Amino acid sequence: MLIPPLRPQPFGRSGSAPPRGATRADPPPAAPATAPVAGSWLVDAQPTPEETALLEREQAFDLNLRLRAEAERESNALRELYQEQMKRDDEYLRRCIELI
Repeated sequence: MLIPPLRPQPFGRSGSAPPRGATRADPPPAAPATAPVAGSWLVDAQPTPEETALLEREQAFDLNLRLRAEAERESNALRELYQEQMKRDDEYLRRCIELI
């Protein structure tokens, strides 16, 4: 599979400035042969059924991970709340025992 370049011109050159050694009278350099053209198969390619199925599986996996992470955060919050309540109960019981 051919991958077209993201930027056909090298960095540092603007579209209006001629390349080194060229004059303004020289024609601009030709576009690379691999540059995508609107309407070509490189630009308008539709995903295959296998790619679509893989994308759906990835999305389902991501959703499952997000739900699992949310459940784990909720579980951690409840555990911390339970531990704080146990500390308060222990402190209350300790003070009751001191009164006896």
